[in-house]
Amino acid sequence: MQPVESVEAETGLALEEIIVTARRHAESLQDAPLAVSVLTGEVLRDVGITNLADITERVPNLQISRPSRNANVYIRGLGPTRGSGNVTELSVGVYVDDVFLLKPHGQIIDLAEVESIQVLRGPQGTLFGKNTTGGALVLTTVKPAPDFGGFARLSAGNDGRFNAQAGLDMPLRDGLLGKLTVSRVRADGFFRDPVHGTELSDENRLGGLLQMRWLASTRITADFSLYYNRIRENSLALGDCVVTNPEAQVPARALITPVSGFRRMSDFCEAVNAQHGGVAPYHDVAAKFSLDAAQASLNLNWELAENHKLKSVTAWREQQAPDTSQINPYVGFPAGERALEDGNSRYFSQEYQLSGDFAAGVVAYTLGLYYMKEDSDNGTKDFFLGERGIWGSVDAAVPVGQVAALTNVERTGLEIDNTTRAAYAQLRWDVTDRFELTAGLRYGREQRKLTTHRAEGLPPHQAYADLPGALHVPGTASLLSHDSFFNESPSVLPLPLGPTQWLAADEDFESLTPMLSIAYRFPEQAFGNILDGLMLYASYTEGYKAGGFSDFAQGELVPFDEEQIDSIELGAKVETSDNRLRVNAAFFSMRYRNMQLFVARPDPHPTRVGYLQGVTNAGESTIDGAEVEVTWVPAEGWTIDIAASLADGSFEEFDDYLIDPVSRDAIPLDRADEDLPSLPENSLGLGVQYQWNNRFGDWLMRFDAFHRDRIYWGFDALTWDLPLAREHATTNSVTVFNGRLKWVVNDRLSLAIWGRNLSNEVYFDGGVGEQANLGHVTKIFSPPRRYGVDLHYSF
Repeated sequence: MQPVESVEAETGLALEEIIVTARRHAESLQDAPLAVSVLTGEVLRDVGITNLADITERVPNLQISRPSRNANVYIRGLGPTRGSGNVTELSVGVYVDDVFLLKPHGQIIDLAEVESIQVLRGPQGTLFGKNTTGGALVLTTVKPAPDFGGFARLSAGNDGRFNAQAGLDMPLRDGLLGKLTVSRVRADGFFRDPVHGTELSDENRLGGLLQMRWLASTRITADFSLYYNRIRENSLALGDCVVTNPEAQVPARALITPVSGFRRMSDFCEAVNAQHGGVAPYHDVAAKFSLDAAQASLNLNWELAENHKLKSVTAWREQQAPDTSQINPYVGFPAGERALEDGNSRYFSQEYQLSGDFAAGVVAYTLGLYYMKEDSDNGTKDFFLGERGIWGSVDAAVPVGQVAALTNVERTGLEIDNTTRAAYAQLRWDVTDRFELTAGLRYGREQRKLTTHRAEGLPPHQAYADLPGALHVPGTASLLSHDSFFNESPSVLPLPLGPTQWLAADEDFESLTPMLSIAYRFPEQAFGNILDGLMLYASYTEGYKAGGFSDFAQGELVPFDEEQIDSIELGAKVETSDNRLRVNAAFFSMRYRNMQLFVARPDPHPTRVGYLQGVTNAGESTIDGAEVEVTWVPAEGWTIDIAASLADGSFEEFDDYLIDPVSRDAIPLDRADEDLPSLPENSLGLGVQYQWNNRFGDWLMRFDAFHRDRIYWGFDALTWDLPLAREHATTNSVTVFNGRLKWVVNDRLSLAIWGRNLSNEVYFDGGVGEQANLGHVTKIFSPPRRYGVDLHYSF
């Protein structure tokens, strides 16, 4: 949904003009022939948006998972390839002051002072350094002011919320300006771990932004920024555990762990839903998400001549994930990962952009060169199922009084060395005062290098060789008495590992992607008094996403192909009722070749219980849809805005396979009937705002409702084929209500009371299900009702 700026008294009832820079030059939103939504800083404050994820409810066909430790941003169904952010490109680019944020980690930026957010939908490549297939989120921060001043903003609410943001403008000397902005976010988790009492899905973030602006001359401006972000949060609240495939290995083989007694997965799911209100207790109270990120950038803007500008954007970023534990629930039935050393990533980028116009603005151009270098080390991690890798089976094939002890642990690491080079150009020609033609072209070269190392736990007959009384069955398991399994098997921890295997692969990818659009602006008198303005446009854009390699833990790196998109968009932008009603609509059709998808497959090894994860390609797929944004001023002080979207995605071709549980042979499987993941069929946002003033000051009251259709989150082949698994791997449709009352006491001071999810709707925003081995589904809780008070003071 796109809120608009306040309707000022002197403008009557007309909507204010909104200026966008989506095409690298300033123009009216109604003159830009593309689907773009804009939220200004004033709107963000009026509506109470303090986090990037909150704009989900106000932009059509935009999904940002919340809560989330990563910025899982989806536009028109395109987003990160889940679970593989280290080996695939992002589909949606997030830019802060023209700097592309490479990693999804930490992109949920707390908005301390933002000038605007522009959301561009559809492939973007001929105007941006980094190519993105789904769209772009372009954030522009407020730059240092020439006068001393600042602001302080405090927010307190339920669940122990206390947020603080502050900014200070510091003119240092003539032509040199400084600004420091800091942000602190604290909130208790909205669910407690039923066993340990740990606050789950809490918030604990600290950020700071130092900006320096040097007005070197009337033609040259230099902007330097240094950003730091620190996150120390607990794991997300998971729940709604359901055993959806009793034939999977974990439930069918009656697998247990040394800390579980004789309880099995079905027992834990039953306890979670019956005794703990659906919230899954964590095995490890230390389960954390931690992140430290620093970024420096230098933007140089040089006005070469009238209407011709050269821009240089240089950025450096380092990101570190300190030693953490991510232990999946449940108590006594653990599975997950444990980091043994920090992971870190570094990248450097340089972009040059030349833009301007000729013939009094009739012809406008943008030319760009882009370079980026990424070096990432995922750190060394242990992945395990069971008590740090120890499992046991008590199915019917195991003699009474004994446990078939298994081992399942692996130590892995991943290093990435990627390089991106690109050249792009876009030319706009105003053929007439009404007719516009735009064409663009992008050339890209992506170099992908991947190195992995892996060591697997020794088989049971070797791991338990020294346990007294163990009966070893080479190639399968070791039979232990109940007492030995529950009391003595942990003595072999840490499980001994086999030799380390190193794998390496590299490949170059090249692309040439064009775009073309036409637009026609009708004269106002063309429709009499019916319309105040009408623009129609059509565009064709090709998108591209480089390929890479996946480690399916089978002794080789499996390549996946580049993803290609052909996108057609038809749009209309209308103003009517004396500029009191604005309607912007777009219809799009996207055709994919080799869509990159994250999949899980059973481990073919006969003695291992688990699944292999990686990226593969679906042959052909399509996404068609429509979106509309409406802003209406029905009467003085009133503003109504609507954002609605429809989307229909389908696979035309998607060949995958299963592993036969007995023969361990691959069984071909056609997955073309599945719904595309992470794509709701429809969403609707409605906002109603009323402004008035009296002798006490100015007032703003706003009410928002947001509805989102169900979303399918399955990623393995069986999840769709099993009706119960499909049902529970699909989050239900949801409607949430938000409200806000703001009192502007004077030019310096304002107060607001607010509430989000006022009906206290319990719903989920994502989940995980794997049917061949685990055979169950869990989901991620979204925040319940939250309310609070905001105080804003400026000086």
